[in-house]
Amino acid sequence: MTQTVNRKRCEVSLALLILSLLLAACSRSGSNAPVRGQEQAPQFKAGFNLLSPQQDIEIGRQNAMQIEREMRMLPDPTVQQYVNNVGKKLAAQAPGEKFPYQFKVVDVKEINAFALPGGFLYVHTGAIAAAKNESELAGVMAHEISHAALRHGTNQMSKQMVAEKGLGVASAILNGGHDGASLGDSILGAGANLLFLRFSRTAEKQADITGAEIMASAGYDPQGLGNFFKTLLAEGARPPQILSDHPDPGNRIQYLNELLPLLKLAANPIVDTPEFQQIKARVRGLPGGRDLRRQATQQKPMARPPAPAPQQQAMRAPDGSYGLSVPNNWQMINASDNLTIFAPQGAAGKTDTSNVVVTHGIFVGTQDLPANLQNLEQASKAFVELQLRDNPEMRVLDNMKPTNLGGLPAMYIPIGGESPVTGREERDIICTAILPNGKLFYLVLISPRDEAEAYNPAFQQTLASVQFGR
Repeated sequence: MTQTVNRKRCEVSLALLILSLLLAACSRSGSNAPVRGQEQAPQFKAGFNLLSPQQDIEIGRQNAMQIEREMRMLPDPTVQQYVNNVGKKLAAQAPGEKFPYQFKVVDVKEINAFALPGGFLYVHTGAIAAAKNESELAGVMAHEISHAALRHGTNQMSKQMVAEKGLGVASAILNGGHDGASLGDSILGAGANLLFLRFSRTAEKQADITGAEIMASAGYDPQGLGNFFKTLLAEGARPPQILSDHPDPGNRIQYLNELLPLLKLAANPIVDTPEFQQIKARVRGLPGGRDLRRQATQQKPMARPPAPAPQQQAMRAPDGSYGLSVPNNWQMINASDNLTIFAPQGAAGKTDTSNVVVTHGIFVGTQDLPANLQNLEQASKAFVELQLRDNPEMRVLDNMKPTNLGGLPAMYIPIGGESPVTGREERDIICTAILPNGKLFYLVLISPRDEAEAYNPAFQQTLASVQFGR
């Protein structure tokens, strides 16, 4: 009899403890604000969660650092800026907690995108290349934003922690003792593998529906998300990774179509933009696509600038790591340790995406060397390959040759091709050296081939003037 009474008391205590746990978790879930302007459509709240929204951010930040060490980030600021702009436009409409959303591009051909807790979102170049228009890409990104906004990652982690640790987790959180601190440390220190747990079909459906609502509020055609699934189905029998967690994309398309009448749409929802097609061409390496320096502008074709002045002006890098001289009738277009640009008047401009366009002039700067590229020849080859990939109209004109620059061993590499700005043949010289501080120094001398004779004396003066700091 006594044992029965105690068992009941234990059951009551257990029920109260679980209830307290649920209430505590709910109190930590943060804001549950709906998608702005779409209140007439289904809205979802963040589910059971042992963690605070601030801990979502900390988990996301720590794992973002790990991911960016282990995955190749796309070294193309134009594509990065475009994806960030689309992402910020969508994130402004996200429900729930106002996380500090960040958007980056991973240089991986696999068709995928993923979000870490706290709003750290990554898009594979494969997803950009696969999307037919901007609304399809926006759909993928809105889906991932929804996972972060609805806190699906830490919800999954919370359920896993309860399953593994049982009521010890509840006791630690409710008592706020040392075990609670240990729990927080263990979660925050978890590897990125915790963040790639497969979401349930319920979570995927919530992200699809919320993503379509975000798209509509951001001015996009929400059919872009369903259309992207159709695009992926056409990829073949093996589904891309982005579909692997939800084996029936046909159902996703169906319930997204059923959602459309409930959405409040813009008068002329965005399906595609010229900028998306330009970015897609860049990512796929098509002619007229990847072109960091000389993307065609809306200006009239550039006229020939004045010839280089025989007198030169001296300059030093902001960090003092190098110095050189350039013609004194040239202007400094950009100045930083990583990249400084000099060009004569009329030889530089900006695109509508703020890229600097240069037809005559000099690029000079430094960059960190990857740990596996400490050899000058290997580092120079990697640098040239990056320039050629970013400028597919260019090609190497002659073998890499050793030389001397400012007293340091250096490499000299001529490249050339048709300029997409002037339509004329361009000849560039790339010179590289490894600085005493361990960074790669690079100098790119730019001129049309038919003006090389006028520019060679100025370029030779610049090369002879290079000095390196300690």
